[in-house]
Amino acid sequence: MKKNRSARRKRKGADSARGPFIRSVPVSQLTEDERHEFAVATGERARAEMAEVIEQILAIAARVDPYHALGVLGCYALMRFPGGSQTRAETASAVQQSHMEYLQAIFLRALPLDDAPVADVDDIQLLFDLLPRLFAAQQIARMPTREQVGTVETPEQGALRLVQEYLRSHTSTVRNWGYFNAVTRISTELLAGIDTQFKAAFRMSATETTKLFEHMIRRHEHQVTAHWNRLQDVFAIPTVDEMVDAFFVQFPFEGEVEDRIDMLKREALTTERLKYALMPLADRFLTAAMFFSSDQVANETGLDANAVEALFRRLSLAPGALAASSAEQLFLDNPVWLRPLIAFPNGEFFSALPQTLMSFVYSIIDELVKPHVALSQRLSEVRAEYLEAEAERMLRAAFPQSQVVSQYRWRHDGKEYETDLILRFDSVLLLVEAKSGKVSWPALRGAPSRLVEHVRNLIVAPSEQSGRLAETLRGEIDRRQSGQAAQLDFPLSLEDVTVVLRLSVCLHDFATVQSVPMLLAQAGVLDNHYPLAPCISLADLDVMLDILEEPHVRMHYIRQRASSLLTQHVMGDELDMIGLYLDTSLNFGDLPQGEQRIFLSGYSGRLDRYYTARDEGQYARKPRRATISWVNRLCDQISRRPLMGWSELTTALLSLAPPTQRDLERSVQKIARRIRDEKPLRNQEDTVVFLGPPWVTTALAVRVRNPRLAGRASDGLEAFASMVFEHEHLERCCVIFVNALSPELPYLGGALLTRTDRPVPATIFF
Repeated sequence: MKKNRSARRKRKGADSARGPFIRSVPVSQLTEDERHEFAVATGERARAEMAEVIEQILAIAARVDPYHALGVLGCYALMRFPGGSQTRAETASAVQQSHMEYLQAIFLRALPLDDAPVADVDDIQLLFDLLPRLFAAQQIARMPTREQVGTVETPEQGALRLVQEYLRSHTSTVRNWGYFNAVTRISTELLAGIDTQFKAAFRMSATETTKLFEHMIRRHEHQVTAHWNRLQDVFAIPTVDEMVDAFFVQFPFEGEVEDRIDMLKREALTTERLKYALMPLADRFLTAAMFFSSDQVANETGLDANAVEALFRRLSLAPGALAASSAEQLFLDNPVWLRPLIAFPNGEFFSALPQTLMSFVYSIIDELVKPHVALSQRLSEVRAEYLEAEAERMLRAAFPQSQVVSQYRWRHDGKEYETDLILRFDSVLLLVEAKSGKVSWPALRGAPSRLVEHVRNLIVAPSEQSGRLAETLRGEIDRRQSGQAAQLDFPLSLEDVTVVLRLSVCLHDFATVQSVPMLLAQAGVLDNHYPLAPCISLADLDVMLDILEEPHVRMHYIRQRASSLLTQHVMGDELDMIGLYLDTSLNFGDLPQGEQRIFLSGYSGRLDRYYTARDEGQYARKPRRATISWVNRLCDQISRRPLMGWSELTTALLSLAPPTQRDLERSVQKIARRIRDEKPLRNQEDTVVFLGPPWVTTALAVRVRNPRLAGRASDGLEAFASMVFEHEHLERCCVIFVNALSPELPYLGGALLTRTDRPVPATIFF
C-alpha cells in the first residue's frame, strides 16, 4: 500500500501542459479601503465557518469509535489502493497528513466511550468533507479583525505579520521536508554520528531508531495491503451468493451473522452494489491491524524489546491526555507531532499515522536527547560536521571537473573568517556556506523575537559571511588586474574569473522562509550589509542536483536563483522554483522587476509525482527541462570544448525562455538554408541577436557561418559589437558561431565581447 499522490492526467502534447500561467489577483485592483473591507469580511466568514466545522467534528468524535475512524480515514485519505474501486479514495484526495494529525489530537482530548459504535459511511464521508474545509477556513480566519484594521501599522510591521502568517500556515499544514528516501537517507547518515552515545541512553542506536520509524511505516503499508488483497480476492468472485459467503470466511465476524448474510444476499442485486455494502464491514478489520505490542515490533526488527517498549512510551499519548488542549490550539501546537502513537494500559499501542515519525524525525530526536546534555551538545556538533561534509560531497560529485577547496581561512579588517567551501567551475567562483542550526517551535509558530533570531542566524549570517569574502575578492581581483601585488592568499586561481556566485546550504527547512527573502526584507528583519545569497536546504539541493543532470545546467540554476533574489518577488519553496526553472529557465521575460508578487504554490507537482513514484519502487519519467533540443546540443558541444569562459556561452543560451529559444532556432535555420542553397542573405545579415529587456546587461548573438569560406569566424565582430553596444543597458555580448552546412546547426566557436567606451567590471558578483 502506497501513499496517495494521484494527479489529474493532462492531454498528451497539449501546449498548456507547461506554464507558467500568469494571472493577476482580483483584489489587487481594489483600493486600500476596499481591500481592508474585503479582508475583514472574509476573515469574519472564515471564523464563523471554522467554529461551525469544529462543532461538527467534535460531535462526531464524541459518539464514534476513534480508532476505527482514524484507521479508515487515514487509509482512504493518505494511501493509494492498488486496483479495484477508487471511489472513496478519490473523494478524500483533499485530506492531508496534517488534517489527520489534528483529528487524532481531537480524539485524544477525551476518553473514548465504552463500546462506542464504529463510524458509519456518512460519518466518514462527513469527516472527509469537513477536515479540508476546516483547515482552509483556519488559514483565512487569521485575517485581521475590524479593530485590527483600524490599528496604525508601519509597512515593516505589516510585512512581519505576513511572514508570521506564512510560517504558521506552513507549520500547520506542510509535513515533508524532503522526499521519503531522501529523508530516511539524510536522517540516518546524520544520526550515525551519535549512535554510541544514543545507545548508551536508550539501548538502541540513533540509526536503529530511524530504521524503526521506517519499519513502522512499511509495516503499516504491508498490513493495509494484505487487508486490501483479501478484499480483492473476495471481489473477484462472479456471483452475489458466493461473494457473500467468501467474505465472511475471509473476515470472520464474531457472533451470529446468518441474518446479515441473508440480508446481503437478498438486497444486493448486483456484485457492484454488494462491493459497496461489504467495504464498510471490511473496514472494521482494517483498523485491527493498527494495534500492536512492543514485543511484536521487537521480534520483527530484532531490537531489544525493553528498548522498543521504552521508546514507544516516549512517543505515545494516552486517551484523554489532551483534555486541557483547545481545538483551536491544536493547529499550531499539536503534541501528536512529537508523540504520534496511542498507548493503552494493557501494553498495546495504536498507530494510524506512522509517517508522522519521519516527518518530524529531527524534532523527535531533539526531544528525546534534551535531558541528556552531553548527547544534545554532541548532536549539535554532528549536525554541523555532517552538513559541511555532505554539501561538499554532493557539490564535488555535481561538478566533477571543478577545483574545490574546503574550510578556507582568511582575514578581513583584522578578523579571521572561515568559508566552508569554494568551488571554481570554468570562470565561475562559487562560495558556499553551510548552516546547521535548528529551528525552534516558537519560531515556526511565528513568535517575532525567535523568528528574527533564526532568520539572522540561519539565513543572514551565512549570506553575510560569503558576501564579505565576495567583497574582499572584488578588491583582490581589481588589484591583480591593475598589475598590483596580491594581498589575499587565495587557494584558487582568480585569473579570468567572470562570475562570483554565493550559496547558503541549511540542514533544516525553515518553513521555506529562506526561499522568499523579499518578504523578510520588507519586514526589516534581515539587517544585511551584502545582497542576500540563495539559501537551499540539503534535501532540496539533492533534488536540484538530481533533476538537473548537466554541470553547466546546475550552475545556471544557481546563477538564476541568485539573480531572481535581486530582481523578483517570488513566493514559493525551492521545489516550486525548480519546477518553474524546468519550464522557464527562471526567465521572467518583460515582467517588470519587483513590482508584483509571483505565487508559485503547487509548481512542484511534477517533482512530487516523480519522487513519490520512485520512492514506491515504480517507474516514473523524470521531469525534463523545456529547453529545446538544439540549445541542449549546443550547450553540450560547448561544454566538451572547454575554452576559458565557455560557461558564459551556455548561460546565455540557457537563460533564454523556451519560446524565445524556438524563435531563435527558426531564425537561424532560415539563414542557414539560404547559405546552403547559395542564396544571398537578406541585407547581408548572418547573425540573430537577442538584446533582452532594459535590466539585462548581456546580449546573445548567434552567427551562422559557412566554414568552407575563407576568413575567420570572428571577422567583422568589432563592427558588430559597436552596433550592439549602442544599447546603453548592455555591457557584454555572448557570440556563438554555428555551422550553416549541417541541418543540426552544430557549434563552431564562441566569443565574449565587452564594451570599451566606458568601464565595465570584468567580474560579476551576485
